[in-house]
Amino acid sequence: MMLIDRSKQRNSRRRPLALEKLDARRVLAAFLWSSDVDGAWSDAGNWQVTEGTSVTGVPGSGDTVIIDRPGADPVITIDSVTTVDEIVTAETLAVTDKLTVNRTLDVAGTLRWSNGDLFTNGLSIDAEGRFEITGTPGSLSSSIRNEGTVDQSVSFAPTARSIVIENAASGTWTTTNSLASDAGFAMTFNNRGVFQKTGDANAIFPNTNSKFTHFEGSQIVVTGGTLSLPTSGTGSEPSTGSTFNVAAGATLDLLEGIGHYTGTYTGVGDGRVEIASGASFQAGFSPTVLDFPEDMLHWTGGLVQASNGTIENQGFMHWSGDDGSRSLRGRMFVNTETIVHEGSSESLLDAGGQGTLMTNASGAVIQLRDTGSLVGGKLVNEGVVESNGESTELDSKLFAELGSRVEVTSGTLNLTGGGSFASTELVVANAAELVFNASAFNDPVILRDGAVISGSGDGKIEFRKGRFDSTSNNAAIDFQPGLFQWSGGEFVRNIRNLGEVTVVATDSPDAGPLAVVTSSLNN
Repeated sequence: MMLIDRSKQRNSRRRPLALEKLDARRVLAAFLWSSDVDGAWSDAGNWQVTEGTSVTGVPGSGDTVIIDRPGADPVITIDSVTTVDEIVTAETLAVTDKLTVNRTLDVAGTLRWSNGDLFTNGLSIDAEGRFEITGTPGSLSSSIRNEGTVDQSVSFAPTARSIVIENAASGTWTTTNSLASDAGFAMTFNNRGVFQKTGDANAIFPNTNSKFTHFEGSQIVVTGGTLSLPTSGTGSEPSTGSTFNVAAGATLDLLEGIGHYTGTYTGVGDGRVEIASGASFQAGFSPTVLDFPEDMLHWTGGLVQASNGTIENQGFMHWSGDDGSRSLRGRMFVNTETIVHEGSSESLLDAGGQGTLMTNASGAVIQLRDTGSLVGGKLVNEGVVESNGESTELDSKLFAELGSRVEVTSGTLNLTGGGSFASTELVVANAAELVFNASAFNDPVILRDGAVISGSGDGKIEFRKGRFDSTSNNAAIDFQPGLFQWSGGEFVRNIRNLGEVTVVATDSPDAGPLAVVTSSLNN
């Protein structure tokens, strides 16, 4: 019987264990590559068989093939249509015509696919193995487990059936293009290792039913162009975390369709990660953490839903764009660092169901820039809401908690949604304006028991329209001279004035009538 020597090494590496995967019965009936030099699969002189079998010629349907030449590096070229039962290779196998493997193809060397279809019942790239996709490959019909390296320089033809790709923790899959050239069947890509997009071309998953699931410890690397990922995870098996490394000028379009997420997602690099129109980013039942550096994570459109579990922003998140609209749904979105709302479009705190509630935690900042608006729902502010745009609007009900601040450093901030205030500070810089401009009955500003709204700065706070109300006789306003101007609206119940209120006339058609209702505004 011919034995395979496991003790020999090539290129200072241990002989792959892949060749030990065939049991003794199947090895007895195997074809063995017998040459130490490059050769064609179709040349019978390159093959020998194990003892105890009368089979001759080249491997065919039903045959098992072992390619292992310790001390040599031959390239075996499949140069004609080939069907076998199983292949285990520790050398370079070049596929230039259709290859069908009825069982499994196990690669501990290099599989170089440049032409023809590749059909197997399972393709396994071992930790020392390599899979190169180049030239003009045909259609792929094989699930893949990669523990080594996949280098894909071209797209393969549409898949012949739905396939599952498992990129293991030790695996690296690098592509310069879309995995497949056209929709074909759906692909499921489970990434536990590194998935890398290089080059300037854009890469997508053409079939809309494809799925890319992230697992804790995995990485996405984009060094050029745009990588657009499909749907992610399921409600019962969500993505569980990843690090996104995106180079300057490159973009990761995180999601097209519905994605389910838990775990922590972080960012590295000077590129862009985007949640865009058509995406539905949904938190699972465990917390989902977003932790990105400044100007990396941009939410430009679509839905972010925190109904089942908490979404916590621990880094910078930009709600940006002029064209798309964003909808936040659920009551468990928490900002603990910085949200930058920029551009001219609006973000809707969706009022469906119980209504959306977003919390801006103590020490956190929400910046309102440009001319956009935050609409609907409830914003609980424990930190700082800062406006430095031309004209911004906060139409959400503002729950200003004890010690919180609203700052206007430039332009005008319109508060149109009313809300509920504990003791909070309004700071308005020179030439800037903060305007209370809400419906008198539907969106009042309610001062809680003991609340004091204070103000400072060289700008202007204008009470133009709406209603200031209180829940007790123990609430007050306290503004420095010349800051608070009352041009319209109502004060209801006892609210004490501890500072200065300037009553002014206005020609604005939006201003309501001046009124003090039920008791008075007391100095």
